[in-house]
Amino acid sequence: MSNRNLAFLILISFCAAIIWAIYYFFIANVGNIEIDVWGLKWVKIELNWQFQNNETITCDNKCSFIKKPPINYTLIATKDTYKIQKINFKLERSNTKKIQLTLSKDVQSESVKITKEERLKTLKYNKLIASKSEDSWIEVERIVIWNYNWKIYSYTNKEDMFYIYESDWESENEVFSQKELKVKNLWINVVDWIIYYNTQEDKYFFDIKLKSNFKIDLSDELILVKKTPINAKYIINTINWIYLYNTENSDYSRNTLYDDFIVLNSWKILGLIYPESIEKLSILNFDNNKKTKIILHDISTISRKVIYETTMNIKYIFNDSWEVKYLDKNMKLYNLKQLDIE
Repeated sequence: MSNRNLAFLILISFCAAIIWAIYYFFIANVGNIEIDVWGLKWVKIELNWQFQNNETITCDNKCSFIKKPPINYTLIATKDTYKIQKINFKLERSNTKKIQLTLSKDVQSESVKITKEERLKTLKYNKLIASKSEDSWIEVERIVIWNYNWKIYSYTNKEDMFYIYESDWESENEVFSQKELKVKNLWINVVDWIIYYNTQEDKYFFDIKLKSNFKIDLSDELILVKKTPINAKYIINTINWIYLYNTENSDYSRNTLYDDFIVLNSWKILGLIYPESIEKLSILNFDNNKKTKIILHDISTISRKVIYETTMNIKYIFNDSWEVKYLDKNMKLYNLKQLDIE
């Protein structure tokens, strides 16, 4: 073989070695990262490399990082009002790593506080009640419920007379009365504006918004009465069970799945399960991790999923327009902000 041919073969071998090295170290020795954020937009994705490098992109539904070396990575996903999600992984050479992210809402609990204006209005109303008492020389035992729709409501339970009053802070009028009735216990649902009370034999509730009174034909002791978005239907919590009550036909349907529940404006149910309710958790196939769970129950598809769990002492939940509120075991009222109930 001539020197010229030998040199040519050596040159070809050298070029082939270079091409192979480029392929192995720069083409075959990289991988891709594909990310799916399940339809969310404006998700910030930060990719941190093993050797302190980092890249950031904005992800709308799906996005990717192309031709990355096979090393260890940390991926951080952030979006306003959502919890930060962090994933550690190793990218294999010549591989496409597919990552599906399910970001959950960062639910915030906020105490419902009485405003200064509301306090002043109540003081003004109390003065009005006191002046009426002085003018008539009759002691008026009045309890203020609170204000609704720019009016304030109160009730009195004296002897065998039960009255509910409505006031514009200057004057007042009677909106409901029940005579020859001795009220034994009385409670107020200030979220739904419902007064519910027991006599020695019967149980009633008064819907302030509708200015209507209803008798409850249940033997169990009352705990709470709540509204639903469904006309004429209320949720009745008793010491033993929870019922959906129809005032039009006095029909009761008992709910055994939850410790408390509400009906949302979307007609879905939001159920509450206490950590000590082992049987309910078992029936619904949820883990008992010692946390109170809020479950979104879609009646149309019979699907149920935990959308929030907490160590907070949530006792009862309420649907207040488009907000979810709850009472804790000390009967303090809170808002649940950013709860994903769609």
